[in-house]
Amino acid sequence: MSRQLDRSSYFFTRKENEKLFHDLIDVFCCHIWHFADTYDVCSKTRGPFGTMRFRAEQSHGANNDNDIAIRLLEPIKEQFSTLSYVAFHQLAGVVAVEVTRGSDVPFHPDREVSQSISAAL
Repeated sequence: MSRQLDRSSYFFTRKENEKLFHDLIDVFCCHIWHFADTYDVCSKTRGPFGTMRFRAEQSHGANNDNDIAIRLLEPIKEQFSTLSYVAFHQLAGVVAVEVTRGSDVPFHPDREVSQSISAAL
């Protein structure tokens, strides 16, 4: 399902994230890496399935400390209902790269995501 991105929400979400990222950039960069890459044991493939939103994936040993980033981002996410959970964390990754003076990263919030955790377990 396609979601229209409200540009004003995108702008304010970006600004809120920037404030948070300055102090915890290492935690957020690690979180976004783990959020973007999930291994599917059934197909033996990996990709951005968005399964980090499930508690079972968050508690996997390889995802240590991701709970910190999720907990800190949640109050910001609640303010921006136009962005899905997955799109919001994608945006957090874009901001993390930009805060570290990395490249400008195009933001496309409409990717396919897994509907259950079973693909990652």
